Amino acid sequence: MKLKQIMSTEVRTIAPGTAVSRAAEIMRMANVGYLPVVEEDEIVGVVTDRDLVVRAITGDKDPRRVLAREVMTPEPRTMNQNASVCDSVTLMRNNRIRRILVVDDDEMLAGVVTLTDVALRAHEPIQSGTALLSICAQPALVG
Repeated sequence: MKLKQIMSTEVRTIAPGTAVSRAAEIMRMANVGYLPVVEEDEIVGVVTDRDLVVRAITGDKDPRRVLAREVMTPEPRTMNQNASVCDSVTLMRNNRIRRILVVDDDEMLAGVVTLTDVALRAHEPIQSGTALLSICAQPALVG
């Protein structure tokens, strides 16, 4: 099974100059915990709900003045939409991540695949269950 068969194609994005308060608002409205950061059609990073908490809200920082570029994880993991779901599970497990940006043949953002997508939509439940246990058993990497 290929990623394009299970990926979500309605992906909200933000620019590097977006205030993290606005990013948090977009996440809340879209009910997501992950926003790709795109500049001139190029994926330059990703902001997660964890990034907002750990990097933007701690201390005396004002989330209206902190920008996405200051808290984003640069160079997020991507996979081509024609890659196999099995390969995405391996990438998630090896990197302890729960989401992968999916790109087309021109490296343009085409969608996102989450561990939940794999668990619910893929016909490989044993692998997705193994990946879930492996990923959740270790603390997330913060770039």
